[in-house]
Amino acid sequence: MDSVGDYLSRIARYPLLTGEQEISLSKKILEAEKLIKGESQSFNRQEKKTIQIGNKAKEKLVNCNLRLVVHIASKYKKRLKGNSMEFLDLIQEGSIGLQRAAELFDGTRGYKFSTYSFWWIRQAITRAIDHKERAIRIPQNCLEKVFKAVKTAENFTAKNDREPTIKELSVLTETSIEELTMLLERSKNLASLDQTDEEGKPWSEANFIDHNFFKLETESSIEIMEDALCFLAPKDQVLLKKRFGLKGHKCSTYTKLAEESGVSRERVRQKCETAKTRLRLQMLRNSFIPA
Repeated sequence: MDSVGDYLSRIARYPLLTGEQEISLSKKILEAEKLIKGESQSFNRQEKKTIQIGNKAKEKLVNCNLRLVVHIASKYKKRLKGNSMEFLDLIQEGSIGLQRAAELFDGTRGYKFSTYSFWWIRQAITRAIDHKERAIRIPQNCLEKVFKAVKTAENFTAKNDREPTIKELSVLTETSIEELTMLLERSKNLASLDQTDEEGKPWSEANFIDHNFFKLETESSIEIMEDALCFLAPKDQVLLKKRFGLKGHKCSTYTKLAEESGVSRERVRQKCETAKTRLRLQMLRNSFIPA
């Protein structure tokens, strides 16, 4: 039996959990995490027992959801071509995301652990692939050109209420159309999460979303935001879906949305900004992104 088959056989013995079991386990995990992250450096006998129970609960919650990791990782097998990662590497990265989800999951909030952990697993996998692809394929000087192009495109869109053509972007960035096309094609899956901002500070996912909201079309960032839309009011969901082309919608300009709703373009822009802020706060509040 190959290594993947052996792994699948081992995790198959763990049963699926009921919703009640997930809630019970999450309570034990959160109690333990609260103690571990507290100010106290020493624990009494009862606290040690609570931590031990929490660790066992986390292990059970993780083990019983490892098949979800395999399922998600299998969707990214095609992206392994051309780099040194193996399928088991994807599973390992996804398992790290699953463990993080287990530490933060609150079963009393009403959603299943599989729904909550899905993005954590996917984010861990896609980030690992992005980093590997970047290390192999994209030199630093090319990265700088890519981010310059992205920033230029953002400024153009904000000023003209439409995306620039490749020719316009070529002129604005003083880069040939051929080179610009090649750079954008090679960096389609590029995530800026480990880049630095203008002040040289590392990017966190939180300020990535705040600074380049819906702009860099990476699988991890766009899908995370789509998953988190459920936390918004229906009218805010519809607005962001139309504005940024989410969930099957086509991207709409502020002008077009203003015509549809019968209000000014500036009012639509303000509503979008408010909805984006609400979404980001909900993502932080529900641990969809790190604070």
